[in-house]
Amino acid sequence: MDEKDTYGLITRFNAITAVSRKVHGSAGIFDIPLPLMGSPGIECRDGGATGDYQVVIIFPTAVTTAQAQITQGTGTASSTTVATNEVIVNLTGVTDGQTLQVTVAAVNDGTQANNITIPLQILVGDTNNNGAVNSSDVGQTKGDSGQTTKATNFRRDVNANGTINSSDVSIVKAKSGGAATAKKPR
Repeated sequence: MDEKDTYGLITRFNAITAVSRKVHGSAGIFDIPLPLMGSPGIECRDGGATGDYQVVIIFPTAVTTAQAQITQGTGTASSTTVATNEVIVNLTGVTDGQTLQVTVAAVNDGTQANNITIPLQILVGDTNNNGAVNSSDVGQTKGDSGQTTKATNFRRDVNANGTINSSDVSIVKAKSGGAATAKKPR
């Protein structure tokens, strides 16, 4: 019998990685790691008017799967795509200040099939990744204002348009005082 970790992952799938992915305009694609154990990764970028996010799960080998759904939190898995060893889950209707669980059903590596659950916290404006939006996030974003988005500062491009500017500062200021509700997955 397979052993499961705290998220219900079969140990043979523990070599997987997961990220929250956004395209930052012409600056490119930037990923926020989503740890499978311990505290969930914090997605600090805005999902826009419809709360859109993308979770990408990378496996060591090719997989197939049925579909994904949000099993904890507010939002909907609008589509699931498999590209060889990656499962791409597009989310919509995701609200700020919550912990989600995205469950991908029947992930099959050719040997066995299991459900995989990815935890993800949404906390728009938490540019320093500490679980709260406050003056340090505002200061950090202001300090990078005018810069092009790159690997070392992409968390400050909160609106993901490829440039850190007053729009990003305004979003962080508006979100100041927020904190994610950290819930242990079921």
